Amino acid sequence: MVALFFLLALGFGAFSVHAADQPQWGQAWSRNMISAETHLPNSFDPKTGRNIKWSAQLGSETHSTPIVADGRVYIGTNNGNPRDPKEQGDRGVLMCFDEQTGEFLWQLIVPKREEDPYFDWPKSGIASPVTVDDGLVYLVNNRGEVMCIDPAKIPRAATNAPPRTITTSDKAVLWLFNLTTQAGIWSHDAAHSSILVHGDYLYLNTGTGVDNTHKRIRAPNAPSLVVLNKLSGRLVALDGEHIAPDIFHSTWSSLSLGVVNGKPHVFFCGGNGILYAFEPYKYESFDSWSDEFQVAATFLQYSSAPFRHEPVYNTPPP
Repeated sequence: MVALFFLLALGFGAFSVHAADQPQWGQAWSRNMISAETHLPNSFDPKTGRNIKWSAQLGSETHSTPIVADGRVYIGTNNGNPRDPKEQGDRGVLMCFDEQTGEFLWQLIVPKREEDPYFDWPKSGIASPVTVDDGLVYLVNNRGEVMCIDPAKIPRAATNAPPRTITTSDKAVLWLFNLTTQAGIWSHDAAHSSILVHGDYLYLNTGTGVDNTHKRIRAPNAPSLVVLNKLSGRLVALDGEHIAPDIFHSTWSSLSLGVVNGKPHVFFCGGNGILYAFEPYKYESFDSWSDEFQVAATFLQYSSAPFRHEPVYNTPPP
């Protein structure tokens, strides 16, 4: 078994490092990968511990990105190094650590999909990074379920007790939206999405793709992009570009936000190799939503797709 370690590197010496939160993959919310941080170390050494504040053991495979927000570090991995003796075997795992000390605070355990390994690739774990907004954690787990987690509802473990383990039915999970059963997608390999937050809405790629033959599109009407209300988890819009029939492999590109001529635009690279720019969603009725930036016109079409658009709640909806 190969053990993976997450390392938090800090610069020591003449300058103190006061790093800002990193609540999504890339800068919030443009996803710009250029950091404004200064006085960072230009090297570190895991063997000697030079410029490393703490390290933590993860699973045997980690495809996610660490996210730092509100004094916590979140990272997805697999269950290759089980921390809970009751949870053995392949699982998707989200780990949460204390930012300053590296203390392992809690973990989310998600069972694997078992219908077909191409829906949830073995040992790939939770590949999506979380997004944190207003104290809530948004995540697409390994089963292709969008989750809203309130970490304030997860009590700290007692001294010398193992870290807390929560599941998708825990009271800390405020709502859950299944992209397969509620939006009609066909997952391929692994769910991967870094959720974009803009106003009251979550924008995310769906992960729909080819089947296990790599030659057939089983869900030609599946959306590639969906918009959810961040407080209720309700599906409010999906793209109207009909990208699915032309997908090469899958839909793994996360969305970004930018300003063009003083107006915000949501940018999305489809699984067909085409870059799209949409105006942010503005309505609360359920719409099929399409607005290519190259074409100035905006047009909306109501969807008649026979899917259940309401999320599952573990607590009363807000």
